[in-house]
Amino acid sequence: MRKKVCVILAVTVGVLTAAVLTTGILMAMHYRTGFGYETWVNGVYCTGRDVVSVDQELSAADLDRRIMITGLNGRKYELHIDRSMYRVSYADGLKDIWENPEYKWYQFWTARKTEYRIEPGVSYDEQAVEELIRNIPLLTEARDYQGERVEIYRDEDGFHLKDDTYDILNVRSAERVILEAVRTGQEEVDLVAARCYRDRQKYPKEQRLLDLYDRLVEFQNFHSIYVMGDERVVIDPGLVSTWVLTDGNGYVTDEEGNPVLSEKAVADFVDSLAERYDTYGRARVFQSTSRGEVTVPEGGTYGNEINREAETSYLIRALRERIEEEHEPEYIHKALYQGTDDIGNSYVEVDITEQTLYLYSEGELVLSTPIVTGNLKWNLGTPALTCAVYGKRRNAVLRGAGYDSPVKYWAPVYKNIGLHDAAWRKESSFGGETYLKNGSHGCINIPPSVMPEVYEHIFVGMPVIIYE
Repeated sequence: MRKKVCVILAVTVGVLTAAVLTTGILMAMHYRTGFGYETWVNGVYCTGRDVVSVDQELSAADLDRRIMITGLNGRKYELHIDRSMYRVSYADGLKDIWENPEYKWYQFWTARKTEYRIEPGVSYDEQAVEELIRNIPLLTEARDYQGERVEIYRDEDGFHLKDDTYDILNVRSAERVILEAVRTGQEEVDLVAARCYRDRQKYPKEQRLLDLYDRLVEFQNFHSIYVMGDERVVIDPGLVSTWVLTDGNGYVTDEEGNPVLSEKAVADFVDSLAERYDTYGRARVFQSTSRGEVTVPEGGTYGNEINREAETSYLIRALRERIEEEHEPEYIHKALYQGTDDIGNSYVEVDITEQTLYLYSEGELVLSTPIVTGNLKWNLGTPALTCAVYGKRRNAVLRGAGYDSPVKYWAPVYKNIGLHDAAWRKESSFGGETYLKNGSHGCINIPPSVMPEVYEHIFVGMPVIIYE
């Protein structure tokens, strides 16, 4: 019985062995012209396939080549190499796998998936690729640059320096680095890391510009403030930079190489300051009580007038001696207030057309009253202008050609024209059209019942705005 069992086992083992050997032989024969069981290359299933077919599939999946090129300051450019300029082949890598002796015999026994990564061989149309690289904007801009490498320029903030002698792109070096990246299949090229940028020494002319720039910065480094009432006019480097004397050859310097101040430019600035803030004798737009904006003609005695000559001299001295301060200009004529609003909120307003006087104190309308102004029939009309109270007197006698008129309150505002009571007129005659034929000799006649209050509120220097 034992003998019989042993025979059966021997036969079984022999049969199994023969089956395995047969299977191995059959598998080996099956894969002798193709890749082995569960073979993957670059994500492509290769089992049973030959090198040629796999190479064709891998090559067909290879898209156009793109290389990201990074230049100075992170500037980037993507180089696109069209498939028409190159061909790829995976044949050499596939043959290396195919010719591996261990690979053929053990692959199908393990029944495990085996993956390979291989790089293709690449051949390029060298002339086309080199032309493509030559036209990369990063390179063409550096190659074609015609500007000055060192240059002084000025904007609203003052003088600035452009110095392009640093980090100059070596175009030939960059071309070599990029071409090598194409050949080796790199996807990124950093021209800075590849040391394609270099600095160079300054030429004598460039060094002179650098020295001049330092002097210009020192010249313009000045800060001061003009106080114009509630407003401030800042003198800063941007403004001062416009005051350097220039000629046809550039900036004028003295024997020591320092920039020369243009006194005319300073005078022009003072003129512009005066044009903006001077009000003396000029027409002005005034917000009237009952008629909105009105234009008060030029003339009169009230307003600000900057002493231009004195201020030009002051500013030239301040610049040379570096006097930095808050400065109020000197005036030939000085109003109660400076700046663009020199009237303030306490003033007398005379509306000739409406024959009405308004008196404001600290922004409040204290009173309004009918008046009588200059007689138009006699060509003695009260002039429209901006003036100020320049005196106050009680119990005065007003004298002129053909008249001698005592008044209790007298406040001259312009030449011999003033505010006063007129007891010789009836209260009902003030206002209306009285002034057309029976007006004053030019003064502003105020009802006697109102004049004491007017006199109480007005003061010497108070603005008086007269308009039609």
